[in-house]
Amino acid sequence: METEYKPVNPNWERVKSRLSPYRNKTPTREMRQWSLNVLATTFVGVFLGAKIGGRFLRERFIHYSKAQVYHTVVDARRRMHSYSVRGAVNLGTKWGWKVGIFTAVYSGVQISLGIYRDRKDVLNYVCAGAVAGPLFYVVRGIRPMVGGAFVGMILSVPLGMVGWILDSIIDWFEKDKSENTQETIEEDEE
Repeated sequence: METEYKPVNPNWERVKSRLSPYRNKTPTREMRQWSLNVLATTFVGVFLGAKIGGRFLRERFIHYSKAQVYHTVVDARRRMHSYSVRGAVNLGTKWGWKVGIFTAVYSGVQISLGIYRDRKDVLNYVCAGAVAGPLFYVVRGIRPMVGGAFVGMILSVPLGMVGWILDSIIDWFEKDKSENTQETIEEDEE
């Protein structure tokens, strides 16, 4: 005798169905949002890290090579440029993957909570900041991780307010678009 599967928690079933990579052979809206968040912030992290790292090593090279004699001006500029590129690559990749992982966790928790609670509000962002904040301090111990959680929560409040407003605007445009589409379909049927 087979028993029928009954979900223990319908909210978790909703999360599983919406976060499955492909539903009806297309990614869900939430998965597209998550992947775009991770991709965009990773590129921003790489760009900012490269800019800061290149500038830092360039200035460091200028500071420490004052008494060094070069054969030509081109040789000096080439060495300075190579230090700058090395700094850009080193810090760009370092910041890129760190920001990417942070965003993956932050955005994943925020989207999952929104689906689970069936609400889009600031609390989702704050909880996501509390979970993702300690990531940067994992290797330092428990106290810095707790501090990271508090910093993550505090910094997530304004981000959550902006995100909530943007989500409301996007939902309003999608609702307006679907109403206009429905009106067009009704006019075509007449």
